[in-house]
Amino acid sequence: MMNSASEVSRGRTIDYERSESGLKIVSIKFFGMQRTVTKTDSIDMPITEKARVTDVLEYVRHRYPELPLDEETVLITVNQEQAYLDTMLKPNDTVSFLPSIGGG
Repeated sequence: MMNSASEVSRGRTIDYERSESGLKIVSIKFFGMQRTVTKTDSIDMPITEKARVTDVLEYVRHRYPELPLDEETVLITVNQEQAYLDTMLKPNDTVSFLPSIGGG
């Protein structure tokens, strides 16, 4: 049995699939200064069957507008492997936006 849940993001309604086991989600992990800004080490995001990393980035930017997440300055990983904005997601994936580490 499938149900649906909805969320309004940037003026549009996004429908998420819900199965018997619950909402399909991905986990988003935060590191360093990201944890300070978000006041948590991770959050969950409901996803659709066609979710991509870019959807997660938009979700986090909407939820934490004060969090500086520039795809040019963070390393994006899915399940601890480098990923790109168009990478497709599956339920229970873990997405991280690793901040760049300066040195010299």
